[in-house]
Amino acid sequence: ISSDDLSQIFDSHELPQRSNNDYCHGEIKQSSTNPILKSYKKMFHAHLKKRTANGAEAAAALLHEMEDKYASGENDYRPDIYMFNTVMNAWQQCELSNTDTSISPSKKAEDLLDYVCKKREEGVECLGPNDLTFSICLHSWCKSSRRDAPKHAENILRRKIESSKENCDIVVSSMDWNSAIAKWREDPTLGPDRARKLFIEMNQRYIDSRDERSAPNVVTVNTLLDVYAKSKGEKSAEEAEAILNEIIRSYKSGEGVIVPNIISFRSCMDAWIRRREPETPKRVYSLLKSMIEFSKSERRDDVAPDSDSFNFVLKACMLAPVMWHVPIKGDDHPIAIANDVFSTLRNQNEFNANATHTSYSYMFRIYKRHLDFTDARYSPLTRMLWKHCCHDGQVSRFSFESFRSSVSESEFWSCVGGKERYEKLGKATVASVTLDDLPAKWKRNVAPDRRQRLTD
Repeated sequence: ISSDDLSQIFDSHELPQRSNNDYCHGEIKQSSTNPILKSYKKMFHAHLKKRTANGAEAAAALLHEMEDKYASGENDYRPDIYMFNTVMNAWQQCELSNTDTSISPSKKAEDLLDYVCKKREEGVECLGPNDLTFSICLHSWCKSSRRDAPKHAENILRRKIESSKENCDIVVSSMDWNSAIAKWREDPTLGPDRARKLFIEMNQRYIDSRDERSAPNVVTVNTLLDVYAKSKGEKSAEEAEAILNEIIRSYKSGEGVIVPNIISFRSCMDAWIRRREPETPKRVYSLLKSMIEFSKSERRDDVAPDSDSFNFVLKACMLAPVMWHVPIKGDDHPIAIANDVFSTLRNQNEFNANATHTSYSYMFRIYKRHLDFTDARYSPLTRMLWKHCCHDGQVSRFSFESFRSSVSESEFWSCVGGKERYEKLGKATVASVTLDDLPAKWKRNVAPDRRQRLTD
């Protein structure tokens, strides 16, 4: 929520004047003719536009100063929940930019939430928190880098749930649930269990209420799977895959309406890739096949794998434990899987997926990691791979560096056009040759911003 958006709300909301007999429900009169009040509003906006912790602190102080004036009988100065929301949002906005570790913008926002909740309990209706009040505080904690931020975010979610029982205008939306679930990925130990329980609770509350505004969706599922992917749990990959399989089963049987998408499958792939175990390539490849099967059986072209999905399998092969000392037998060896996937990318396929500079980069590293350097096949394979990479115009910094680290010095010079050619450019060593020195046609199909990007 931008400050400008909330400022527009505030600008259009004239501060009301109360009756002497009623704090909130008295006769509302326009106060725009009060020059001092106008000055307060200008200062209020000026502080907020700073987009800093100092600005938010000054705006909050001004807000409480207006409260004091109102309490002393100056009726024009009564603040309302819109103004408090604006200050809370200012704290939220400086959460990512705040460099003062002694200040927690999210805690400041929560303090304001506590304050307006207390006022509401005291009977001050105009300061009762609304839907936006809770959402601002929740999303502020979701931006916080504090270790306890996930717990705070879930706590705000639960407070919003309780308030929604008393105020029908407060709605715990799918976005609120998704944000709280997503925040738990920052806790690799407790995250999966907390996120799973929130998902179960969210689903049960939807079943009970049938309020579509809080219905679990594919973003919810993907967020949960991502929490598992970032987890350090020994069985996190298996658990993520089990969740995905249950979503697929539920959808196919007609029990559920959530349709997994490409991100759903990739999140599970990522969970396995982070394990870096011998079985990782096989499990990730199996997920790719499941994606293809689901896309075809359900006629969901939007779930069909793209180049990045195939590259996930290559990445799994690249990061698997070293296997150069193991003979390439069967279909489970990383090189066998990688060759199968790369062949699909290089040839015409039903998915219109093509080999990218990342595909080539991974293949160079796969051969280097899993094929004995003294194997008679090593040199011909890497040279042929470089030839195809240049022919396809897929030479980026990533693929070039991967190639350079995979071949001997003599092979490098031979593959890039001869040492003499580069000596004329003042490049006498392999390390001195840069991407800019290579022919433009070798790089023609790589986006400019990606030519210099070195992917892990």
